Amino acid sequence: IDNTPPDVSNIQITPSYSSDGTIYISGTSNISASVSDLGSGIAECEYTLDGGTNWMSVTYSDGTCMVVNVDTSSATSINIKATDNVGNIGYGEPIGVTPDTQPPSTSDDAPAEWKRGDIIVTLSCDDDSGSGCRETYYQICDENCENCEDEQTGTSVTLSCGENSVCKYKIKYYSIDNVGNTEIAHCTSNIIKIDNKPPLTTDNSDTDWHS
Repeated sequence: IDNTPPDVSNIQITPSYSSDGTIYISGTSNISASVSDLGSGIAECEYTLDGGTNWMSVTYSDGTCMVVNVDTSSATSINIKATDNVGNIGYGEPIGVTPDTQPPSTSDDAPAEWKRGDIIVTLSCDDDSGSGCRETYYQICDENCENCEDEQTGTSVTLSCGENSVCKYKIKYYSIDNVGNTEIAHCTSNIIKIDNKPPLTTDNSDTDWHS
């Protein structure tokens, strides 16, 4: 006789990010749980995205229930349940979630006017009410935003120009939030212009004597 429901534990949602008691997930998630049954064995697993109103089938294998690439853009509460071979049902602990489906937005303070010496451009990432900015990536490019250098991470970009030189740059950049939403890369609107070349002054004097 088996009257004991399966044990469902360690529910994992990836990607996910927890901040101030809120669990953010992306619009597409992988969901899994550890499942065991000491009696008749596991017959099936199911998952819910809405707190148990609707249940859908999950793959079970070797003690794990898993479903991948699930549309979780409207999920509210995720859980997994397992049914053993005589109909006992065990439930995991439900996880309240907040989907974040929007990429962050990054801006810059690149100057429009000519400058002398090194210029530091600050990149500012904003993820509004989402999971928050994880990382900002940038490349230093020519004035047409082409021929870019290798990609780097950070929000402070230092641009230099050699002595007696004039240089023009643009910066290509984008950010990723904490659940993997990725902004489309874009370039500074302004061309960053550095003038380290002094002017050249000439005169029209000659070597003749004049009265």
